[in-house]
Amino acid sequence: MSHVQQSTSSNAFAMYSTVGQTSLTNTTYSNPALYVTTYGGSNISNHFIGWDDQIKNLEKIGEKIVKNSGNYPPYNVVKEDEDTFLIEFAVAGFSKKDITVEQEKNALIITGSIKEDEEKNYVHKGIATRSFTRAFALAEYVEVKSATFEDGILTVKLVRVLPEEEKPRQITIK
Repeated sequence: MSHVQQSTSSNAFAMYSTVGQTSLTNTTYSNPALYVTTYGGSNISNHFIGWDDQIKNLEKIGEKIVKNSGNYPPYNVVKEDEDTFLIEFAVAGFSKKDITVEQEKNALIITGSIKEDEEKNYVHKGIATRSFTRAFALAEYVEVKSATFEDGILTVKLVRVLPEEEKPRQITIK
């Protein structure tokens, strides 16, 4: 059965590392974390005072993303609004029970594993059903709200939920 697990974290990671995974790995930077820390030819971490741990954590997750990246299964990232994203995976041949969706700290991990039917005698097998793992870095306060499976498409809904104390507020000048 497909399921969603959630946990919380206080680390801050940029949503663009989720959205930009494919485009970043297709540039001269093979590691999205390397792209983040060396953006524009200079070390961007020099401009973020007190963010050392967060940048190191981003680099670790970036390495995990690159290690697990590939082009299977194909997916889309859709931005519904400023705080809501959908990730759509084309998982033809899989059923709900073959897919696991997990949120672990600031990472979204999608895993698919299907047991091959040894009784079928394929003349041609064009639908890939190999196992996969996809990992995405999530920004602070981004939560997995739902995971749905319909017509061979797995859709994971992500929403940024800012606590009231983190929302911008107007300061009265005295």
